[in-house]
Amino acid sequence: MGLKSKPGDLAVIVNAFIPENIGRLVKVLYAVDEDFLGLGVIWLIENVGAPSPSIGFDTPQKQGHSPDAWLRPIRDPGDDAVDETLINNPVRHEVTA
Repeated sequence: MGLKSKPGDLAVIVNAFIPENIGRLVKVLYAVDEDFLGLGVIWLIENVGAPSPSIGFDTPQKQGHSPDAWLRPIRDPGDDAVDETLINNPVRHEVTA
């Protein structure tokens, strides 16, 4: 299976050793390890949101590490993207103004 993230991506942390970091917005910088502790590729990431009280994002330390699997990149899905919520939701309602 391929990597979810790539250098330069903005991403949301969706899993973390420190739960306070879940939901944090980060920039993916570069891969630092190919398989640390069986977690797969580890990225150096930089906090781009509010300062965090958690280890790895303290001021002035704004960088930390995260496995690729624990990040969800935020990027343009392309013109052929399909909204999965419309596929998985059996009830569809039209919205009229």
